[in-house]
Amino acid sequence: SLAGGGSERQLITLLKHLDRTRIRPSLYLLQRSGEFLSDVPDDVPVIASDAASSPVGFYFPGREYRRQMRHLEQTLRDGPYDVLYDRTILMACVAGPAARRAGVPRIATVVADPERDVRQSFRRFRWLKRRILRDGYREAASVVANSDALRREVVAHYQLPEQKTHFIPNGFDFSTINRLAAAEPAVTLEPQRFHIAAMGRFQPQKGFVDLLRAVRHLVVEKGRTDLVLWLVGSGPEEPLYRRIIAEEPALTEHVRLPGFLTNPFALLSRVRLFCLSSRYEGSPNALVEAMACGTPVVSTNCPFGPEEILEAGRYGGLVPAGDWHALADAIDHLLADPTPACLTAELANVSIKARFDARTTTRQLEELLEAVCLRSEIVG
Repeated sequence: SLAGGGSERQLITLLKHLDRTRIRPSLYLLQRSGEFLSDVPDDVPVIASDAASSPVGFYFPGREYRRQMRHLEQTLRDGPYDVLYDRTILMACVAGPAARRAGVPRIATVVADPERDVRQSFRRFRWLKRRILRDGYREAASVVANSDALRREVVAHYQLPEQKTHFIPNGFDFSTINRLAAAEPAVTLEPQRFHIAAMGRFQPQKGFVDLLRAVRHLVVEKGRTDLVLWLVGSGPEEPLYRRIIAEEPALTEHVRLPGFLTNPFALLSRVRLFCLSSRYEGSPNALVEAMACGTPVVSTNCPFGPEEILEAGRYGGLVPAGDWHALADAIDHLLADPTPACLTAELANVSIKARFDARTTTRQLEELLEAVCLRSEIVG
C-alpha cells in the first residue's frame, strides 16, 4: 500500500522524477490505500490487487497470496510492460513469481537487512517465503540496494553474482523539503524546552523502546527536565508506546506522540536534535531528511546505512545499536554543549544534498531500467 513509511515516500519521489520521455510508469499496489495515495502524480495509472474479486469457497493457507500473484501476473501480461520494478520484501514475494510467469524482466530493490526483515515481516511459513525470496532475487535481471553495505550483505545472503547487484542511494527532493520546512508546524513547540524528534513506522525495527528508555534515564537520573521528545509516526507498536508512556510519569510529561504528520519537515527543522534509534535499516530516510533540515543528528550504528550517511561519524553522532545507555549519553553530551553539533549539522546539510539528490538517483535508475529492457530485447 502507500501507508506512511520510508519506502512509500521514496516511491512517490521516484514517480514524480522519472523522465516521461524515457519511462512511462504505472503503479501496482496490493492495497489501494495509505497516506501517500493522494501524492501519486496524476499521469500515473494505479492498479490494485484488492480491487479484483476475491475467490469464493473453502479457505486454505496461501489462497490470498496466490490470488495476488496471479493478478499481478495477468496485469503484466495485459500491459504490456517492459520491466517490473518492486520495492520492499512484502512486494518481492508477489513480484518474483509473477514476473517469472509473465516473462517480464524484473528489477528488485532490497531496503533492509534480508534476514531480519524476514523475521519481522512474516510470522508464518518463513521457510517457504525465504525460498520464494531467494529464487526471486536470483532470477531478477538486477537487484538494487539503497546502501553499499546492504548491497554486499544481499550478495552474501542470497549468493548473487556481484555484477547483478547495484547500489543506488535513496533520492530526495530537497527544494520541496526546504519549502515544507519553512511552513508552520502542525504542533506547538514550547519555548525554553530542548526538543528532540524521532520519526518512523512504529515497529520493533525502529528501536523506539530504546529511545524511550534513554529519555526516561535523562529525565530521572540526569535531571534533564527541559527535554521533550516528539515521536512521529504510526504503526502496530503504538499501543505499546502509549502504555509505556502512561505508566511512567517521567515519560508522560516529556514525550509527545503527534501521529503521522503530512509535513514532518516543519517539525524537524525546529527541533534541536534528531535521534535515529533503529536496530536495523537499509538506508534510513528520516536521517537524511533531518540533515536536510539542518538539524543535528545522533544515530545508532545499525546495519545498514547510518555509517555511510554520516561518513563514520563525520556528520553526526554514532552509538551502538540497541544500547540505550550510549544513546542517552550522546543526547546528554549534546545538551551540555550544542555548538559543535550545530556546526557539524551545517556541513552535513551540504554533504547530503550533494549525495542524495533525487534527480541524480532517478537518472541512475532510469539507466538501469533501460539497460535491463535492452538486454531483454537482445535475448528475446
